[in-house]
Amino acid sequence: MRRGSQSRATSYFVFAVVLAVVLLGLGQLLRFDAVRGAAAVVYEPLQSGLSSAGRGARDFVGTIGSIGDTAAENRRLKAQVADLQRQLDQARTQQLTDQQLKDLLGLQDSLRFHSTAAEVIGFDPERLSQAMTINAGSNKGLKVGMSVLGQRGLVGRVVSVQGNSAQVRLVSDTNLPVNVESAQAHLGGTLKVREGRLVVEILGAPTDVHLDRGEVFVTSGLGGNFPKGLPVVSVSSFHYEPAQVAQVAEVSPLDDLARLEFVIVDTDFVPIG
Repeated sequence: MRRGSQSRATSYFVFAVVLAVVLLGLGQLLRFDAVRGAAAVVYEPLQSGLSSAGRGARDFVGTIGSIGDTAAENRRLKAQVADLQRQLDQARTQQLTDQQLKDLLGLQDSLRFHSTAAEVIGFDPERLSQAMTINAGSNKGLKVGMSVLGQRGLVGRVVSVQGNSAQVRLVSDTNLPVNVESAQAHLGGTLKVREGRLVVEILGAPTDVHLDRGEVFVTSGLGGNFPKGLPVVSVSSFHYEPAQVAQVAEVSPLDDLARLEFVIVDTDFVPIG
């Protein structure tokens, strides 16, 4: 072989090798792009799903946080409402207390006697006795036998005294008869408890006696246990019975004895004995 032909053959061989390498590299590049494209096609839905799941998780966590914040806000608002309700109840109680005290003072002014005010601090829980305890005693000058009044009239009598408290027997007690008279007709009688009902027994009543519903009986002063003229009860019903020695009128206390909160004690009158 000639030297020129051999040189051309070598050049062709080198060119062929370089071309082969280039083509091989280009083929690998093309295959990589295809694989990468195929992977992108496969991965894209997964990526989208993961992205959505991530957003969903973030939204879920946000929702849970929002629910927690709402619950805390509800608790705070409920606490505020409860506090406002307590304040309202206290205001109503204070208003009631002020009105009661005004009523008590009004009764005192109308009857013109010296007195001391007291708060009711206890009733017999079993209601076996018609009695109550007040927060005034010998420290306020109270003595056994003094009359105790509510907002409208007589409610009882002091039966025992301690330093800072006293026990009061109510007019609804069977052991506390009260001599009374009609404020209008001056018809005398005795306040008693008969078969669980509060009544006024009137001895020697005239045949034409008539008592209207709401008519008030006051203390008569007979017997010396109570001062004269204290309002006590009002007539609930009355029916004249011709064959009876004593006429009976059903009556009601002027004050709700079960709901007394404040009373005044007449310190001017102390019965003898």
